[in-house]
Amino acid sequence: MPANEDWNRVQLMLMQGLLGAISPKLRRIVLCHQHGEWVIEARLREYRAEDVEEIRDAADETSIYMEDLHGILTPAAQVRIGCSVAVDAGFLPAVQDETRRTVFLAKQ
Repeated sequence: MPANEDWNRVQLMLMQGLLGAISPKLRRIVLCHQHGEWVIEARLREYRAEDVEEIRDAADETSIYMEDLHGILTPAAQVRIGCSVAVDAGFLPAVQDETRRTVFLAKQ
């Protein structure tokens, strides 16, 4: 499990990667650390190919930003970043897990 400082740095890199990528269809972005890798989980209100592409681009940008932190992040945090996009217009339960952090949540 990455240290708290690693979580904060990776979350900041993700937020930088998301600049300009937030659309009205985006409901939530969660940063996870599962099975030895970072995963960006995005939930959209409805499917739009452009939104999916923006989220994938944000994941790629986050990976590039993290390369600049090589030697600063602990080895547990210097891992691959994956991306998961789902469409869900229903109720979003709260994230209550030490392996997940909500980075963006739209007003409902």
